[in-house]
Amino acid sequence: ERSRVALDDIRRHFKLVKRPEVKAKEAKRRFWGEAFMDDDIDLNDGAQPSASKKRKKGNGQLSLDTIMGVQVASVGPISPLEDFKAMVKRRDVDLVDKAVAEMQIQINKLVQESVQQSYYNKAMECLQLLRTACVQYDEAFTFNAFLHQLKRDCRGRLHTAFWERIVALKLTLISMDEFDDVEITFEEAQAFLVDDDDDPMELSAPQSPLASEPESENNSDDHDADSLFKQIE
Repeated sequence: ERSRVALDDIRRHFKLVKRPEVKAKEAKRRFWGEAFMDDDIDLNDGAQPSASKKRKKGNGQLSLDTIMGVQVASVGPISPLEDFKAMVKRRDVDLVDKAVAEMQIQINKLVQESVQQSYYNKAMECLQLLRTACVQYDEAFTFNAFLHQLKRDCRGRLHTAFWERIVALKLTLISMDEFDDVEITFEEAQAFLVDDDDDPMELSAPQSPLASEPESENNSDDHDADSLFKQIE
């Protein structure tokens, strides 16, 4: 009897309440690489990360260089566009000159090693990126010299089709409209693309007065010889 009274007293003070049923969560298999792409995961306790700790989502690709923390230091043949962009954007060291020089090498390789224009598209993308960067990073003279070299190597030769693409896209020399220190006008830059014009600066170059002197001297000598023969006769 005394136990029953004590049990009733406990029941009055501590009422039992039935909890609602909770649906069991399905186990989800996750791979190691997915952890780097998920903004909702916290390696400490699985809690929702704060706004200050959230990483920005990239393009969904996790490269080996990103994992290893490797800094790009050269423009390679596999991904020259990405390599070039990474090099010119580096702030710990100035690699702009090196990137520009190595991009020229890759463009030449892509053009010269193309079979039936197989690498022309990639080479053109590299050339367009190189031109944009050369305007931005004060390398206009370097780009103009390189474009002259491409014209000499491609036009009228095995890869003349690549030069024709450059002309079709009007991808010409950097003029003074884009870079103040350049002395090439917009009109001269456009004339550079014309097939029978090798150098726009040559179009307005005055003829040297020395160039006509030998011809006049020769004519004078011929006239003197004719007069001498007439006197003999």
